[in-house]
Amino acid sequence: MKISEERIFEAINNACKDVFEKYLFMDLSEESRVKGLTLENEYYWVGKISFEGDCRGIVLLYCSEDIVNNMLNDFLGVEDEDEGLEIEDGFNELTNIVAGNILTDLSKGGLVLKQGLPETTGFKDFNLVIDPGSSTYTTEFSFDENRVAVQVILYSN
Repeated sequence: MKISEERIFEAINNACKDVFEKYLFMDLSEESRVKGLTLENEYYWVGKISFEGDCRGIVLLYCSEDIVNNMLNDFLGVEDEDEGLEIEDGFNELTNIVAGNILTDLSKGGLVLKQGLPETTGFKDFNLVIDPGSSTYTTEFSFDENRVAVQVILYSN
């Protein structure tokens, strides 16, 4: 089953605005939509979740350092930013919620999609290898000086 480009961007936008406003009290503004892998900004953390079913792919969540620190304080109630494990656990949960909302939104059209487990890594350590012929949909958002980006990558097979 084919998903339209507009439908994917709409699902990304809806999920991010809902999750970041509801859980982190951040009113995100959409900055750009790009069909491709290019990110205009550098990010600090990357969360990744794969999915399979009627189509296969991954959802990637990129956040600037300040967004992650705000998440620790507001979402998890953690005061010390040196708590590496809590950062990873919290960012995994945030990635899980954002990806889950995107996939649930896309499933409303009758798709069956099964979400995998989240993985978190630092942006500098992140290496993405995708199948040739895959389609990538990237949306970048801002909140004050902070940045968030989401990519949905649909594999060709």
